[in-house]
Amino acid sequence: MLVRILPASRIAGISHYSQDPSATSIPLAVARQFRGIAGTAEEVIALHPDLVIASTYTPPATQAAYARAGLKTLLLGIPDSIAESKAQVKQIADAVGAPAGGARINADIDRAVTRWSHKDGESPSALLYISGDLATGGARC
Repeated sequence: MLVRILPASRIAGISHYSQDPSATSIPLAVARQFRGIAGTAEEVIALHPDLVIASTYTPPATQAAYARAGLKTLLLGIPDSIAESKAQVKQIADAVGAPAGGARINADIDRAVTRWSHKDGESPSALLYISGDLATGGARC
């Protein structure tokens, strides 16, 4: 998301998963323009970022290390709906001072939902699969 709303010079690092061909959600050529980090407290603190965007699954000890280092941290969970996803987009965009970029992404989401919504018949179900056996969403397939 940050790659779409911020200049590259404002991004200190991205998840090393973005540079893994089996796990990335962006083109590898784009991902490889950035420093890939595993998210250890030491490597993140060494970058001195203005904001750390991390998962709610980030270990408490790592979160505490970020706090001791004075790093502003935004912890995000896994959204369960399109509405929650859009709220998270806005939250991230606002946190990095790029609300217009978040609005653009959310407008793209709205256009995609409109384009792919079926007015007649049952809506397709979806399953998000992330390498490593993590899947989110309902069990209905």
